Amino acid sequence: MRRIALFAIMALVTHQLSAQTLILRETRSFIEAGSYFSPQGPTPFWLRANQYGIVPNRPAAGVLRGGIYTDYRPDSAKRKSVDVGYGLDVVLNTPGQTWQVFVPEAYVKVRLWPFEVYAGRRREVFGLVDTLLTSGAFIWSGNTLPVPKLQISIPDYWPAKSIVGFKGTFAHGFFENSRPFVKNGYLHQKSFYLRFGKPNWMVKLHGGFNHQVQWGGTSPFYSTNGKLPSSLEAYWFVVSGKSVAGDNDRFGNDFDGGNHVGNHLGTVDGAIEISLRNSSLLLYRQSIYEDGSLYRLINIQDGLNGVSWQNRRQPSVVPRLQRLTLEYLYTMSQGGADHDGNLPLKRGRDNYFNHGQYRDGWSYFGRTLGTPFITANGELRNDLPAAGGGFTSNNRVRVWHLGLAGRLSEAISFSGKVSYSQNAGTYDVAYSPERNQWSAYLSCATNLAFLEGTELSTAVGWDRGQLLDNALGINIRLRKTWVNRYRKSRMVIGPGPTSASGPVLAKKPVEEVAKRTAPTVPPQSAQSEDAPKMERAEKKPTPAVAEPKTTPERSVKTTPKPPVPKPAEPVAAVPAKVKTAVEEMQPAENGAKLSVVSMNVRAQPGKRAIAPGNYYVVVGGFEEESNALSFQKKLQKKGYPQVILLYPVGKGLIRVAVAELDQEVAATQLADQVRAEMGNDAWVLKSK
Repeated sequence: MRRIALFAIMALVTHQLSAQTLILRETRSFIEAGSYFSPQGPTPFWLRANQYGIVPNRPAAGVLRGGIYTDYRPDSAKRKSVDVGYGLDVVLNTPGQTWQVFVPEAYVKVRLWPFEVYAGRRREVFGLVDTLLTSGAFIWSGNTLPVPKLQISIPDYWPAKSIVGFKGTFAHGFFENSRPFVKNGYLHQKSFYLRFGKPNWMVKLHGGFNHQVQWGGTSPFYSTNGKLPSSLEAYWFVVSGKSVAGDNDRFGNDFDGGNHVGNHLGTVDGAIEISLRNSSLLLYRQSIYEDGSLYRLINIQDGLNGVSWQNRRQPSVVPRLQRLTLEYLYTMSQGGADHDGNLPLKRGRDNYFNHGQYRDGWSYFGRTLGTPFITANGELRNDLPAAGGGFTSNNRVRVWHLGLAGRLSEAISFSGKVSYSQNAGTYDVAYSPERNQWSAYLSCATNLAFLEGTELSTAVGWDRGQLLDNALGINIRLRKTWVNRYRKSRMVIGPGPTSASGPVLAKKPVEEVAKRTAPTVPPQSAQSEDAPKMERAEKKPTPAVAEPKTTPERSVKTTPKPPVPKPAEPVAAVPAKVKTAVEEMQPAENGAKLSVVSMNVRAQPGKRAIAPGNYYVVVGGFEEESNALSFQKKLQKKGYPQVILLYPVGKGLIRVAVAELDQEVAATQLADQVRAEMGNDAWVLKSK
């Protein structure tokens, strides 16, 4: 009897065991070849600006690039366990007889719950801004090679679902030793940002600041025996921003004694994020501080103002516009033309990005760390007056900027920027009259269906005006990307095997650059390793992927429930016509209403009948059955074992689903993950 009971218990436990596949982590590697042509001379402004310093000022006949990235496990944040990732990107350019080698990224990162530590070079943008189409965040835009540093941060708002969340960074970095004036200098950098409003609220407020300091090193200007303050005491004055308050003997020179230790600058930012039913808006403002003018509000006119619109409607027609950004940058005030340190309201002439002690200015390897519209002297026309040894002779500007992105067809994506600037030079060396400048570019990209994971892109840039040399240039590049997902299976006790290919994981983080823009507010698209590049859907081997015509929309109330494994359904033949009402919805995001469509569909014969109350994660629709079958095989090769074809009764598209679930929250989470993994649209079908 004992033996029989033991076998019975073992059989029961065995029946309750089911295999689940967990994605441990994802590794992406790529290789790219391309070229820059510019018959009129320099590389156009928008082909090289905000590209993290990898595009030369002069055309490059050949460009080779390769990289590898490993991100965190998708569930590491929830598990509160230590996780590790890394990234490496190497670029080789041939602007002349020799090769130029750039390493825009080389880092190792470690995460424990909300905290992250990284060491090395890494692409980042600081400030509340739409990073995809912006003219450039004012203080840290990605215009030059990343500065190597050690940083600890809370990169995402925490607590994530609370009414008030915060995030921030604290870092120590190192400037290059090849600078003409100040060598062996340090970077101190910190930021702190708050969000008011839960993630699913219609309106959310964001606000905070970032603080940047150049300090330490050796210099022939305003130093003590050639050395600038670099002690622990000096570091305290750097971190706190406290003034030395006239104590000339503290650090041995009058310059530090009458000012702050180092070159302090940054922005105070605010933004409003509005989530509408089919779109979202981000309105933002970056106010500039350098030399105390903002504290006294005498340079309050200066700053970056922007509005960014993102189309969240389920794609149905092409061509379509997906993102639109408008910005206005103004730096003409700088606190006024007068400077008297003894009169608080006369402390003007801030001279942005120049500094009397740090003569190399707010730059790294000769390029501005901030907005590219405060132009380095080496990029200006030869007939313009120099700044007398400073970094830039043009920091008083007005800029009107437009950026847009979308799709010309299901196969071709596009993005473009147009900027018009009026440039007045500096208060010390004014341009009279002001110099006007136009700069524009247009980029198109497509995935090559016959070479999986391969993208062909081309971009045209154009400059006309009195500030930069006239230029017309083109960039062509071909990139091949490989994605390896390391998985493992484990046995769990449950009511039986799930009907999907595995458990629903937490929403996959957006791609590397968008995720690590610590103080940046959405809207953000999942991006590749290139920060300025827009998200591109992978081209399917079919002529069309379209959405059905929709009936008037209604709100679907969702009740979050934990995913529950669903008993396996027996495979059964399905009658030729099974009338099943189906709701088709975009995954619920920020409480948005879901578009609902009543349809009559049937499962593929020999596969599985549509069960009432189930949710199907759909990734495409096809008019021809052969295309749907081809896409089904392609998905199975990519690691999606359960691919279901849903046939319409009557005219309509054959839909391809990669999972069948019985929980709406689980289905929307999986749709988010599939969308991030595959780089194209995914939505949810619900059977009533």
